[in-house]
Amino acid sequence: MTVEASHSPDLYPPFVDPRACDVLCGRGRFGPAFVASRSTATVPVLTCSLPVQVMGLWQLWLISLGESAVESHDNDYYRKTAKSLGRTFRNPYNLGRKANLTEFFNVGEGG
Repeated sequence: MTVEASHSPDLYPPFVDPRACDVLCGRGRFGPAFVASRSTATVPVLTCSLPVQVMGLWQLWLISLGESAVESHDNDYYRKTAKSLGRTFRNPYNLGRKANLTEFFNVGEGG
């Protein structure tokens, strides 16, 4: 069984099959199944988008502190050790939040 193209083949470049466009737009015998799978695909996308955004914000926070994820664990240990000795630990790579972000994203003067 073949799918009839609802558009003239002259409208598409030679490498595009008009039947594929009909299927993607919901026309033809595979259309309703494709539309249903598109709507059910939004649930995983929405479910995964929040954790990815949270992880992205956490990474931006660490960048603003001049740390990587591994260095943040190390620096927490160094801070606790220094506090127990009555000292303060200062991250030598922390240039300030704005300076850290501009250096990381290579914007500003010389970027």
